[in-house]
Amino acid sequence: MEKKNDAFAKLMNRLCRTSKYVGKHVAVIKGNIVVAVSKSQFAVYKMAKKIYPKETLGIYYVPTAKEALTALCNILTRK
Repeated sequence: MEKKNDAFAKLMNRLCRTSKYVGKHVAVIKGNIVVAVSKSQFAVYKMAKKIYPKETLGIYYVPTAKEALTALCNILTRK
């Protein structure tokens, strides 16, 4: 499980550093290949399934810096 968490953390780190993904949803196959990008989660799903109908894919939202900071502050201040 820890290996999967590390892989996800590395993927999100890479996506957050690429401005074309920030503030958008991405479809990922095989753990690290971005196959579709859109502001709409449903549009990403449709695009990805059209190209890769049999692949298992993950759909993730890549937060902006402000959104990521807000989420981190919320996590740290929970009691």
